[in-house]
Amino acid sequence: MQNFTKEKSHVTEGAKLYQGGEIMKLNLGSIGCGLSGLPGLLGTAFIVLRLCGVIDWSWLWVLAPLWIPAIIAGVIIVISVLVTEW
Repeated sequence: MQNFTKEKSHVTEGAKLYQGGEIMKLNLGSIGCGLSGLPGLLGTAFIVLRLCGVIDWSWLWVLAPLWIPAIIAGVIIVISVLVTEW
């Protein structure tokens, strides 16, 4: 049987999991919030286009890729909390 000692690691570097005698590294770098993924890319593009005068949209719609996913996530969280309390 092997003895494992836990090493200190930063969250950005990942976390090491010890399971079945093997060391598995969990990459936490891909877990993001806010401006990650397609909404962040669209939001950044829309902001740049609005500031350059290419599009003449309201700021409400320019920032929509940033606030719509937040509202959807909030609704999902509220529904999951209500369902688990039943």
